[in-house]
Amino acid sequence: MLDAVRHLRRRLRHDERGAGLVEYCLLVALIALVCIGALAFYGSSNSGGLNRSSSCIRAAHDGEPLPDSC
Repeated sequence: MLDAVRHLRRRLRHDERGAGLVEYCLLVALIALVCIGALAFYGSSNSGGLNRSSSCIRAAHDGEPLPDSC
């Protein structure tokens, strides 16, 4: 029984398969934070453009005539 536990501990100590997944998750989280930060920083100065784009997309989706600002 002790030999089996030692063997399992030795095998798990050298197993690094999950390390790559953790690195990718951290990278995706960092990219998401940068995107959110950029939107928060530039969003206030660009809100008019985003609102216009939103109304154009909404009108096109609903089949209504497009506003003049499109």
